[in-house]
Amino acid sequence: MSETQRERGTDASPDTAFPTYPWSVLPPGLSVALAPSVPTLAELLVREISTQVPQYTGRRSDAFWAGIRQGVEQSLHEFLELLGESRGPNQRSRAIVRGLGRNEHEAGRTLDSLQMAYRIGARHAWRTFAEVATRENMPTEQVTAFAESVYAFVDELAAESVAGYAESQAAAASEQERTRGLLLEALTGPAQDPAVIRRAALAVSWTLPERIRAITTTGGELRTIARGFGNDALTAPGEGDEIVVLWPDPEGPGREARLKLALSRFDHGFAVGPSVPLTLAARSLRGARATADLGVRGVLGEGPWRWDDHLTAIGLSQAEEPLLELADQLIAPLREESEGSRARLLATLEAVLDAGGNHGTAAHALGVHVQTIRYRLGRLRELLGPILDDPSRRFELHVALRARGLAQGPMAGSLQDRRR
Repeated sequence: MSETQRERGTDASPDTAFPTYPWSVLPPGLSVALAPSVPTLAELLVREISTQVPQYTGRRSDAFWAGIRQGVEQSLHEFLELLGESRGPNQRSRAIVRGLGRNEHEAGRTLDSLQMAYRIGARHAWRTFAEVATRENMPTEQVTAFAESVYAFVDELAAESVAGYAESQAAAASEQERTRGLLLEALTGPAQDPAVIRRAALAVSWTLPERIRAITTTGGELRTIARGFGNDALTAPGEGDEIVVLWPDPEGPGREARLKLALSRFDHGFAVGPSVPLTLAARSLRGARATADLGVRGVLGEGPWRWDDHLTAIGLSQAEEPLLELADQLIAPLREESEGSRARLLATLEAVLDAGGNHGTAAHALGVHVQTIRYRLGRLRELLGPILDDPSRRFELHVALRARGLAQGPMAGSLQDRRR
């Protein structure tokens, strides 16, 4: 239902034969008989609420209760004005009770107290108005509609208060996310200001730990991930669509098991950086991002990907530029080979180097006969010369080819291709 339709008291279909609000069937003249009871009823409601609702008892000033009394009177008069009308409470009344809901959240209370106040109001309003209805000799069907109208009107106001509470809740959550982002930036930025870090941590109720692991992902929703990792972790927006988690006290008792459990709750990729002192949080985040880069390229297999488990691959990837240049230099003599021959020779060379020179192991890895390995090695010696017999040069070749393989992972082209 649109707001305009709601104000008019009509359903989405203009042809409906039934009124939206129960008070629309009541005689408008009834408000004249009920109006004199409003001031006394308002006084009664304020007194009952101030004494019966624990959260409000003795906690407010006379000025506060005077304002509440005025608001109650206005609401009661509006209810009387609605009798015989096919519309709901006006925008001003809705705004007032929506503000009550926001106030409850800002005061750190649940909606229980306000809902109790609404119930007290509905009960006493019906009792008071029912006496007048009896004196007016209202027909039974109108008395029934009148009772329904009182409670329906209070429900309308209560629903607006719930909406106001939710608005305040959402605004507070957004502010918390913004402040957590500022704290993450302060911890991982180029210049750490202890005073700024302390203030931001206090604002989000995060106890600054001695050590952390940074965790990064680009999948999922921030609040869902925050719930998954718990309140003791700092979850905040990172760069672009990245979400960053700072996992505190990673070496503490049971902390590794808890981290594994948190990671298992999600089906998208997380990368876990090294454990570092809090002052080196930027280093852990760089490590997590480097790990994530290889993970999403398909180099590291199934996630979650942990820095600790892939140090060789990460180290090679971080030296990718010079190692690729070295590989290009070392295997330059193979450029004259056909594409298929070059691929077979390079696969053989890597297999032999990985096997520590054992031809049988290399043949098994490639699924070829050992004589094939020997034949291809002969061709490689013709092309590369003495490099295969020099331990230092052989080591360089092995490392460079490993880096080249990482750059040409299963989900990405070579670095040279990506440059083009």
